[in-house]
Amino acid sequence: MVNFSRAWSRPFRFVCGVDNPNVFSKLSCKGKAGIYVFTNEYDSQVLYVGKAEGTSVDICDRLRSHVTDKGNDGIGDLSTHGETFIIRWAECRNPAFSESVAIILLQPLFSKRLEWAVDRRSIDMQVPSADQCVWEAQRLGLFPSEVDYYNNLVKNLCQALGFDIGQNRCLKEELCEKAESYKNSTDWKATSEVLKALQGQWKKVGSAGREIDDYLWNRFKNAVNQFYERRQNYFQQLEYAQQENKKKKENIIREAESLSYSSDWKTTGEAFKKLAAQWKIIGSAGKEHENELWESFRQAQDIFFTQKNNFFQDNLRKKEKLVNAAENLTNNQITAIVTGKIDIGDVSVAIQRVKELQAEWKTIGSVPKDDADRLWYRFKKACDCVFASAEEERKRKQNEWRCKMLELLKRKREQAEKLRDSIEHDRDVLGRAEDSYYNVRPGSRAEEIRASLRDKRAALEEKIRSKRTRLDELEGSIRDIQSKL
Repeated sequence: MVNFSRAWSRPFRFVCGVDNPNVFSKLSCKGKAGIYVFTNEYDSQVLYVGKAEGTSVDICDRLRSHVTDKGNDGIGDLSTHGETFIIRWAECRNPAFSESVAIILLQPLFSKRLEWAVDRRSIDMQVPSADQCVWEAQRLGLFPSEVDYYNNLVKNLCQALGFDIGQNRCLKEELCEKAESYKNSTDWKATSEVLKALQGQWKKVGSAGREIDDYLWNRFKNAVNQFYERRQNYFQQLEYAQQENKKKKENIIREAESLSYSSDWKTTGEAFKKLAAQWKIIGSAGKEHENELWESFRQAQDIFFTQKNNFFQDNLRKKEKLVNAAENLTNNQITAIVTGKIDIGDVSVAIQRVKELQAEWKTIGSVPKDDADRLWYRFKKACDCVFASAEEERKRKQNEWRCKMLELLKRKREQAEKLRDSIEHDRDVLGRAEDSYYNVRPGSRAEEIRASLRDKRAALEEKIRSKRTRLDELEGSIRDIQSKL
Protein backbone atom coordinates (compact mmCIF):
# COMPACT_ATOMS: atom_id res chain seq x y z
CA MET A 1 0.00 0.00 0.00
CA VAL A 2 1.10 3.52 -0.78
CA ASN A 3 0.87 6.15 1.94
CA PHE A 4 -0.28 9.33 0.25
CA SER A 5 0.40 12.60 2.06
CA ARG A 6 -2.02 15.46 2.59
CA ALA A 7 -0.70 17.10 -0.57
CA TRP A 8 -2.86 14.67 -2.59
CA SER A 9 -6.56 14.84 -3.30
CA ARG A 10 -8.99 12.40 -1.83
CA PRO A 11 -9.08 9.14 -3.82
CA PHE A 12 -11.61 9.09 -6.69
CA ARG A 13 -12.89 5.72 -7.87
CA PHE A 14 -13.56 5.46 -11.61
CA VAL A 15 -14.90 2.39 -13.51
CA CYS A 16 -13.96 2.30 -17.18
CA GLY A 17 -16.91 1.79 -19.48
CA VAL A 18 -19.36 2.57 -16.70
CA ASP A 19 -18.53 6.03 -15.33
CA ASN A 20 -18.78 9.13 -17.53
CA PRO A 21 -15.33 10.72 -18.21
CA ASN A 22 -16.91 14.16 -18.03
CA VAL A 23 -17.18 13.68 -14.29
CA PHE A 24 -13.60 15.01 -13.97
CA SER A 25 -14.73 18.49 -14.95
CA LYS A 26 -16.80 18.63 -11.79
CA LEU A 27 -13.81 17.80 -9.58
CA SER A 28 -11.30 20.25 -8.09
CA CYS A 29 -8.59 19.40 -10.59
CA LYS A 30 -9.92 21.56 -13.43
CA GLY A 31 -7.59 24.38 -14.41
CA LYS A 32 -4.77 23.11 -12.16
CA ALA A 33 -1.22 21.99 -12.94
CA GLY A 34 0.34 19.07 -11.17
CA ILE A 35 0.73 15.32 -11.23
CA TYR A 36 -1.69 12.43 -10.93
CA VAL A 37 -1.52 8.74 -10.11
CA PHE A 38 -3.63 5.76 -11.26
CA THR A 39 -3.66 2.79 -8.90
CA ASN A 40 -5.65 -0.41 -9.02
CA GLU A 41 -8.91 -0.71 -7.10
CA TYR A 42 -7.07 -2.09 -4.07
CA ASP A 43 -4.52 0.74 -4.03
CA SER A 44 -1.83 -1.94 -4.05
CA GLN A 45 -0.28 -1.27 -7.47
CA VAL A 46 0.60 1.95 -9.23
CA LEU A 47 -0.56 1.80 -12.84
CA TYR A 48 0.46 5.17 -14.07
CA VAL A 49 2.08 8.47 -13.04
CA GLY A 50 1.55 11.51 -15.23
CA LYS A 51 1.79 15.28 -15.23
CA ALA A 52 -0.25 18.22 -16.47
CA GLU A 53 1.59 21.49 -17.12
CA GLY A 54 -1.62 23.52 -16.66
CA THR A 55 -0.97 26.09 -19.37
CA SER A 56 -2.85 24.43 -22.24
CA VAL A 57 -3.77 21.12 -20.62
CA ASP A 58 -4.82 20.83 -16.99
CA ILE A 59 -5.12 17.76 -14.73
CA CYS A 60 -8.78 17.37 -15.67
CA ASP A 61 -7.97 17.17 -19.40
CA ARG A 62 -5.18 14.69 -18.85
CA LEU A 63 -7.37 12.37 -16.76
CA ARG A 64 -10.21 12.47 -19.31
CA SER A 65 -7.74 11.70 -22.11
CA HIS A 66 -6.42 8.65 -20.30
CA VAL A 67 -9.77 7.02 -19.46
CA THR A 68 -11.09 7.59 -23.02
CA ASP A 69 -8.20 5.68 -24.53
CA LYS A 70 -6.54 8.84 -25.88
CA GLY A 71 -3.68 8.84 -23.43
CA ASN A 72 -1.19 6.23 -22.39
CA ASP A 73 -1.64 2.79 -23.95
CA GLY A 74 -1.45 1.02 -20.59
CA ILE A 75 -4.43 2.85 -19.15
CA GLY A 76 -6.34 2.56 -22.44
CA ASP A 77 -5.92 -1.21 -22.48
CA LEU A 78 -7.22 -1.47 -18.93
CA SER A 79 -10.24 0.69 -19.73
CA THR A 80 -11.57 -1.78 -22.35
CA HIS A 81 -12.04 -4.45 -19.73
CA GLY A 82 -14.16 -2.38 -17.36
CA GLU A 83 -11.34 -1.95 -14.88
CA THR A 84 -11.80 0.11 -11.76
CA PHE A 85 -9.13 2.74 -11.06
CA ILE A 86 -8.37 4.89 -8.05
CA ILE A 87 -7.22 8.32 -9.13
CA ARG A 88 -5.39 11.00 -7.07
CA TRP A 89 -3.78 14.27 -8.07
CA ALA A 90 -1.58 16.89 -6.41
CA GLU A 91 -0.88 20.45 -7.40
CA CYS A 92 2.76 21.19 -8.17
CA ARG A 93 4.75 24.23 -9.19
CA ASN A 94 6.94 22.18 -11.49
CA PRO A 95 4.97 19.13 -12.64
CA ALA A 96 7.90 17.67 -14.60
CA PHE A 97 10.17 17.69 -11.54
CA SER A 98 7.43 16.41 -9.22
CA GLU A 99 6.52 13.66 -11.71
CA SER A 100 10.15 12.45 -11.76
CA VAL A 101 10.30 12.45 -7.97
CA ALA A 102 7.02 10.52 -7.73
CA ILE A 103 8.09 7.91 -10.28
CA ILE A 104 11.35 7.27 -8.44
CA LEU A 105 9.68 7.06 -5.06
CA LEU A 106 7.12 4.58 -6.39
CA GLN A 107 9.74 2.42 -8.15
CA PRO A 108 9.06 -0.69 -6.04
CA LEU A 109 5.44 -0.58 -7.21
CA PHE A 110 5.93 0.91 -10.63
CA SER A 111 8.71 0.24 -13.12
CA LYS A 112 7.62 2.23 -16.15
CA ARG A 113 9.08 5.53 -17.39
CA LEU A 114 11.87 5.44 -14.81
CA GLU A 115 14.15 6.89 -17.45
CA TRP A 116 12.36 10.23 -17.07
CA ALA A 117 13.84 10.79 -13.66
CA VAL A 118 17.23 9.25 -14.35
CA ASP A 119 18.05 11.95 -16.85
CA ARG A 120 17.77 15.25 -15.03
CA ARG A 121 17.87 17.12 -18.34
CA SER A 122 14.27 15.96 -18.91
CA ILE A 123 13.14 18.02 -15.92
CA ASP A 124 11.95 21.43 -17.00
CA MET A 125 13.88 23.42 -14.38
CA GLN A 126 17.40 24.16 -13.26
CA VAL A 127 19.32 21.25 -11.85
CA PRO A 128 17.65 20.68 -8.46
CA SER A 129 19.56 20.41 -5.23
CA ALA A 130 19.42 17.39 -2.98
CA ASP A 131 17.43 19.43 -0.46
CA GLN A 132 14.85 20.35 -3.12
CA CYS A 133 14.45 16.68 -4.03
CA VAL A 134 14.07 15.70 -0.37
CA TRP A 135 11.58 18.47 0.37
CA GLU A 136 9.42 17.55 -2.62
CA ALA A 137 9.59 13.85 -1.69
CA GLN A 138 8.54 14.67 1.86
CA ARG A 139 5.69 16.85 0.58
CA LEU A 140 4.35 14.11 -1.69
CA GLY A 141 4.89 11.26 0.75
CA LEU A 142 4.33 8.16 -1.47
CA PHE A 143 6.32 5.81 0.74
CA PRO A 144 4.97 2.27 0.85
CA SER A 145 5.98 2.05 4.56
CA GLU A 146 8.02 3.88 7.17
CA VAL A 147 10.73 1.25 6.83
CA ASP A 148 11.05 1.98 3.10
CA TYR A 149 11.23 5.73 3.66
CA TYR A 150 15.00 5.93 3.92
CA ASN A 151 15.72 3.20 1.36
CA ASN A 152 13.45 4.72 -1.29
CA LEU A 153 14.74 8.19 -0.59
CA VAL A 154 18.41 7.25 -0.67
CA LYS A 155 18.58 4.39 -3.15
CA ASN A 156 16.03 5.70 -5.62
CA LEU A 157 15.42 9.42 -5.45
CA CYS A 158 18.84 10.88 -4.81
CA GLN A 159 20.83 8.28 -6.65
CA ALA A 160 18.58 8.57 -9.71
CA LEU A 161 18.94 12.37 -9.63
CA GLY A 162 22.70 12.20 -9.06
CA PHE A 163 22.76 12.97 -5.31
CA ASP A 164 24.04 10.77 -2.51
CA ILE A 165 22.07 11.18 0.69
CA GLY A 166 23.91 8.15 2.04
CA GLN A 167 27.15 10.09 1.67
CA ASN A 168 25.52 13.05 3.39
CA ARG A 169 24.50 10.79 6.22
CA CYS A 170 28.06 9.49 6.55
CA LEU A 171 29.42 13.03 6.50
CA LYS A 172 26.96 14.18 9.15
CA GLU A 173 27.61 11.15 11.32
CA GLU A 174 31.33 11.90 11.04
CA LEU A 175 30.65 15.50 12.05
CA CYS A 176 28.58 14.23 14.99
CA GLU A 177 31.42 11.98 16.12
CA LYS A 178 33.90 14.83 15.87
CA ALA A 179 31.60 17.16 17.81
CA GLU A 180 31.08 14.48 20.47
CA SER A 181 34.83 13.99 20.80
CA TYR A 182 35.12 17.66 21.81
CA LYS A 183 32.13 17.90 24.12
CA ASN A 184 34.29 17.26 27.23
CA SER A 185 37.20 19.39 26.08
CA THR A 186 38.59 22.12 28.37
CA ASP A 187 40.58 23.85 25.66
CA TRP A 188 37.84 26.43 25.33
CA LYS A 189 39.30 28.70 22.67
CA ALA A 190 40.68 26.07 20.31
CA THR A 191 37.62 23.83 20.69
CA SER A 192 35.26 26.75 20.00
CA GLU A 193 37.12 27.38 16.75
CA VAL A 194 36.89 23.69 15.84
CA LEU A 195 33.16 23.53 16.57
CA LYS A 196 32.54 26.69 14.53
CA ALA A 197 34.33 25.03 11.64
CA LEU A 198 32.26 21.86 12.11
CA GLN A 199 29.05 23.92 12.12
CA GLY A 200 30.15 25.54 8.87
CA GLN A 201 30.79 22.14 7.35
CA TRP A 202 27.37 20.92 8.54
CA LYS A 203 25.65 23.74 6.70
CA LYS A 204 27.40 22.76 3.48
CA VAL A 205 26.34 19.11 3.68
CA GLY A 206 23.02 18.33 2.02
CA SER A 207 20.11 16.47 3.51
CA ALA A 208 20.35 12.91 4.74
CA GLY A 209 16.58 12.46 4.80
CA ARG A 210 13.89 14.01 6.98
CA GLU A 211 13.83 11.54 9.84
CA ILE A 212 17.59 10.85 9.92
CA ASP A 213 18.29 14.56 9.45
CA ASP A 214 16.39 15.44 12.61
CA TYR A 215 18.12 12.71 14.56
CA LEU A 216 21.60 13.62 13.33
CA TRP A 217 21.00 17.33 13.82
CA ASN A 218 19.84 16.77 17.40
CA ARG A 219 22.85 14.58 18.04
CA PHE A 220 25.22 17.15 16.57
CA LYS A 221 23.51 20.07 18.33
CA ASN A 222 23.51 18.28 21.69
CA ALA A 223 27.25 17.63 21.47
CA VAL A 224 27.92 21.25 20.56
CA ASN A 225 25.55 22.58 23.21
CA GLN A 226 27.07 20.35 25.87
CA PHE A 227 30.49 21.86 25.22
CA TYR A 228 29.16 25.43 25.18
CA GLU A 229 27.16 24.83 28.37
CA ARG A 230 30.28 23.50 30.07
CA ARG A 231 32.25 26.45 28.75
CA GLN A 232 29.60 28.87 30.01
CA ASN A 233 29.61 27.23 33.45
CA TYR A 234 33.39 27.32 33.49
CA PHE A 235 33.56 31.01 32.65
CA GLN A 236 30.80 31.81 35.14
CA GLN A 237 32.77 30.03 37.85
CA LEU A 238 35.95 31.64 36.57
CA GLU A 239 34.35 35.09 36.73
CA TYR A 240 33.23 34.48 40.31
CA ALA A 241 36.69 33.18 41.25
CA GLN A 242 38.33 36.19 39.59
CA GLN A 243 36.07 38.56 41.51
CA GLU A 244 37.09 36.86 44.76
CA ASN A 245 40.75 36.97 43.70
CA LYS A 246 40.36 40.68 42.93
CA LYS A 247 39.07 41.33 46.46
CA LYS A 248 41.93 39.36 48.00
CA LYS A 249 44.53 41.20 45.96
CA GLU A 250 42.98 44.56 46.78
CA ASN A 251 43.33 43.67 50.48
CA ILE A 252 47.00 42.80 49.90
CA ILE A 253 47.52 46.13 48.12
CA ARG A 254 45.99 48.06 51.01
CA GLU A 255 48.25 46.27 53.48
CA ALA A 256 51.28 46.86 51.24
CA GLU A 257 50.50 50.56 50.94
CA SER A 258 50.28 50.83 54.73
CA LEU A 259 53.85 49.45 54.93
CA SER A 260 55.34 51.50 52.10
CA TYR A 261 56.89 54.22 54.29
CA SER A 262 58.03 51.99 57.17
CA SER A 263 61.68 52.28 58.28
CA ASP A 264 61.67 48.94 60.09
CA TRP A 265 63.56 47.42 57.21
CA LYS A 266 63.88 43.86 58.43
CA THR A 267 60.35 43.33 59.76
CA THR A 268 58.70 45.17 56.88
CA GLY A 269 60.87 43.37 54.34
CA GLU A 270 59.71 40.04 55.73
CA ALA A 271 56.11 41.29 55.64
CA PHE A 272 56.45 42.18 51.96
CA LYS A 273 57.88 38.72 51.22
CA LYS A 274 54.83 37.13 52.86
CA LEU A 275 52.49 39.39 50.89
CA ALA A 276 54.28 38.48 47.64
CA ALA A 277 53.95 34.79 48.49
CA GLN A 278 50.23 35.23 49.16
CA TRP A 279 49.88 37.09 45.84
CA LYS A 280 51.40 34.16 43.96
CA ILE A 281 49.03 31.69 45.59
CA ILE A 282 45.97 33.73 44.62
CA GLY A 283 44.74 33.08 41.09
CA SER A 284 44.17 35.63 38.35
CA ALA A 285 41.73 38.49 38.78
CA GLY A 286 41.09 38.57 35.03
CA LYS A 287 42.84 40.37 32.18
CA GLU A 288 40.76 43.47 32.80
CA HIS A 289 42.09 43.98 36.33
CA GLU A 290 45.24 41.85 36.75
CA ASN A 291 47.81 44.26 35.31
CA GLU A 292 46.36 47.26 37.13
CA LEU A 293 46.32 45.38 40.45
CA TRP A 294 49.88 44.17 39.96
CA GLU A 295 51.10 47.68 39.16
CA SER A 296 49.51 49.00 42.37
CA PHE A 297 51.11 46.23 44.44
CA ARG A 298 54.48 46.67 42.74
CA GLN A 299 54.36 50.44 43.27
CA ALA A 300 53.79 49.96 47.02
CA GLN A 301 56.77 47.59 47.13
CA ASP A 302 58.95 49.92 45.08
CA ILE A 303 58.35 52.83 47.47
CA PHE A 304 59.52 50.76 50.43
CA PHE A 305 62.46 49.07 48.75
CA THR A 306 63.63 52.32 47.14
CA GLN A 307 63.71 53.98 50.57
CA LYS A 308 65.43 50.93 52.01
CA ASN A 309 68.00 50.93 49.24
CA ASN A 310 68.65 54.66 49.65
CA PHE A 311 69.08 54.16 53.41
CA PHE A 312 71.47 51.26 52.89
CA GLN A 313 73.43 53.14 50.23
CA ASP A 314 73.81 56.11 52.59
CA ASN A 315 75.02 53.76 55.32
CA LEU A 316 77.33 52.15 52.81
CA ARG A 317 78.94 55.51 52.01
CA LYS A 318 79.33 56.31 55.72
CA LYS A 319 80.93 52.96 56.53
CA GLU A 320 83.23 53.13 53.51
CA LYS A 321 84.38 56.50 54.83
CA LEU A 322 85.12 54.94 58.22
CA VAL A 323 86.96 52.06 56.57
CA ASN A 324 89.12 54.48 54.57
CA ALA A 325 89.91 56.46 57.74
CA ALA A 326 90.91 53.29 59.60
CA GLU A 327 93.06 52.12 56.71
CA ASN A 328 94.77 55.53 56.57
CA LEU A 329 95.65 55.19 60.26
CA THR A 330 97.05 51.75 59.55
CA ASN A 331 99.16 53.01 56.66
CA ASN A 332 100.51 55.87 58.80
CA GLN A 333 101.42 53.43 61.57
CA ILE A 334 103.20 51.13 59.16
CA THR A 335 105.11 54.07 57.66
CA ALA A 336 106.15 55.29 61.11
CA ILE A 337 107.34 51.83 62.11
CA VAL A 338 109.31 51.39 58.92
CA THR A 339 110.95 54.80 59.19
CA GLY A 340 111.54 54.43 62.91
CA LYS A 341 109.78 57.72 63.59
CA ILE A 342 106.95 56.27 65.59
CA ASP A 343 106.11 58.09 68.77
CA ILE A 344 104.20 56.72 71.70
CA GLY A 345 102.05 59.81 71.62
CA ASP A 346 101.15 59.15 67.98
CA VAL A 347 100.24 55.59 68.89
CA SER A 348 97.94 56.76 71.64
CA VAL A 349 96.29 59.21 69.31
CA ALA A 350 95.82 56.48 66.69
CA ILE A 351 94.28 54.11 69.23
CA GLN A 352 91.97 56.81 70.46
CA ARG A 353 90.95 57.59 66.88
CA VAL A 354 90.27 53.92 66.15
CA LYS A 355 88.07 53.69 69.22
CA GLU A 356 86.16 56.74 68.00
CA LEU A 357 85.72 55.13 64.56
CA GLN A 358 84.46 51.91 66.17
CA ALA A 359 81.94 53.82 68.25
CA GLU A 360 80.73 55.69 65.17
CA TRP A 361 80.47 52.40 63.24
CA LYS A 362 77.98 51.09 65.81
CA THR A 363 75.72 54.12 65.33
CA ILE A 364 75.40 53.47 61.57
CA GLY A 365 72.64 51.13 60.43
CA SER A 366 72.79 48.18 58.06
CA VAL A 367 74.28 48.21 54.59
CA PRO A 368 73.38 46.08 51.55
CA LYS A 369 73.91 42.41 52.34
CA ASP A 370 76.40 41.93 49.51
CA ASP A 371 78.66 44.66 50.98
CA ALA A 372 78.25 44.03 54.71
CA ASP A 373 80.86 41.27 55.18
CA ARG A 374 83.34 42.89 52.81
CA LEU A 375 83.24 46.25 54.62
CA TRP A 376 83.38 44.73 58.10
CA TYR A 377 86.40 42.62 57.14
CA ARG A 378 88.28 45.69 55.87
CA PHE A 379 87.33 47.81 58.88
CA LYS A 380 88.19 45.13 61.44
CA LYS A 381 91.47 44.38 59.69
CA ALA A 382 92.46 48.07 59.72
CA CYS A 383 91.51 48.51 63.39
CA ASP A 384 93.34 45.34 64.38
CA CYS A 385 96.39 46.52 62.52
CA VAL A 386 96.42 49.80 64.48
CA PHE A 387 96.03 47.94 67.76
CA ALA A 388 98.72 45.49 66.73
CA SER A 389 101.07 48.33 65.88
CA ALA A 390 100.38 49.95 69.22
CA GLU A 391 101.05 46.66 70.99
CA GLU A 392 104.34 46.24 69.18
CA GLU A 393 105.37 49.74 70.14
CA ARG A 394 104.33 49.09 73.72
CA LYS A 395 106.42 45.93 73.84
CA ARG A 396 109.34 47.74 72.29
CA LYS A 397 109.09 50.56 74.79
CA GLN A 398 108.72 48.07 77.62
CA ASN A 399 111.79 46.14 76.52
CA GLU A 400 113.69 49.39 76.21
CA TRP A 401 112.59 50.43 79.71
CA ARG A 402 113.46 47.01 81.12
CA CYS A 403 116.90 47.20 79.67
CA LYS A 404 117.38 50.61 81.21
CA MET A 405 116.11 49.36 84.55
CA LEU A 406 118.44 46.38 84.47
CA GLU A 407 121.35 48.63 83.67
CA LEU A 408 120.35 51.01 86.45
CA LEU A 409 119.95 48.07 88.84
CA LYS A 410 123.37 46.88 87.96
CA ARG A 411 124.89 50.28 88.61
CA LYS A 412 123.08 50.68 91.91
CA ARG A 413 124.18 47.24 93.03
CA GLU A 414 127.78 48.15 92.18
CA GLN A 415 127.40 51.43 94.06
CA ALA A 416 125.94 49.62 97.06
CA GLU A 417 128.74 47.12 97.04
CA LYS A 418 131.31 49.94 96.98
CA LEU A 419 129.56 51.67 99.83
CA ARG A 420 129.61 48.49 101.88
CA ASP A 421 133.32 48.13 101.22
CA SER A 422 133.89 51.78 102.09
CA ILE A 423 131.87 51.50 105.29
CA GLU A 424 133.81 48.39 106.28
CA HIS A 425 137.05 50.26 105.64
CA ASP A 426 135.87 53.22 107.67
CA ARG A 427 134.90 50.89 110.49
CA ASP A 428 138.41 49.41 110.45
CA VAL A 429 139.89 52.89 110.59
CA LEU A 430 137.49 53.80 113.40
CA GLY A 431 138.56 50.70 115.35
CA ARG A 432 142.22 51.58 115.02
CA ALA A 433 141.47 55.16 116.06
CA GLU A 434 139.69 53.96 119.13
CA ASP A 435 142.58 51.64 119.98
CA SER A 436 144.97 54.55 119.59
CA TYR A 437 142.77 56.71 121.82
CA TYR A 438 142.81 54.26 124.64
CA ASN A 439 146.49 53.50 124.20
CA VAL A 440 147.80 57.13 124.38
CA ARG A 441 150.75 57.33 126.75
CA PRO A 442 150.68 59.86 129.48
CA GLY A 443 152.58 62.96 128.76
CA SER A 444 152.34 66.60 128.04
CA ARG A 445 150.67 66.04 124.79
CA ALA A 446 148.56 63.11 125.79
CA GLU A 447 145.45 65.21 126.18
CA GLU A 448 146.02 66.90 122.87
CA ILE A 449 146.44 63.56 121.17
CA ARG A 450 143.28 62.24 122.78
CA ALA A 451 141.33 65.27 121.66
CA SER A 452 142.60 64.79 118.12
CA LEU A 453 141.63 61.13 118.20
CA ARG A 454 138.17 62.02 119.58
CA ASP A 455 137.60 64.38 116.65
CA LYS A 456 138.84 61.78 114.17
CA ARG A 457 136.59 59.15 115.72
CA ALA A 458 133.60 61.47 115.57
CA ALA A 459 134.35 62.30 111.92
CA LEU A 460 134.65 58.61 111.08
CA GLU A 461 131.39 57.78 112.82
CA GLU A 462 129.62 60.59 110.95
CA LYS A 463 131.11 59.39 107.71
CA ILE A 464 129.96 55.83 108.37
CA ARG A 465 126.45 57.04 109.24
CA SER A 466 126.27 59.07 106.03
CA LYS A 467 127.43 56.11 103.94
CA ARG A 468 124.98 53.84 105.76
CA THR A 469 122.15 56.20 104.92
CA ARG A 470 123.24 56.28 101.28
CA LEU A 471 123.50 52.48 101.27
CA ASP A 472 119.99 52.18 102.65
CA GLU A 473 118.76 54.46 99.89
CA LEU A 474 120.52 52.38 97.26
CA GLU A 475 119.14 49.14 98.64
CA GLY A 476 115.62 50.68 98.67
CA SER A 477 116.02 51.69 95.01
CA ILE A 478 117.28 48.22 94.18
CA ARG A 479 114.26 46.62 95.83
CA ASP A 480 111.94 49.04 93.99
CA ILE A 481 113.52 48.29 90.62
CA GLN A 482 113.36 44.54 91.28
CA SER A 483 109.67 44.79 92.14
CA LYS A 484 108.96 46.59 88.85
CA LEU A 485 110.89 44.07 86.86
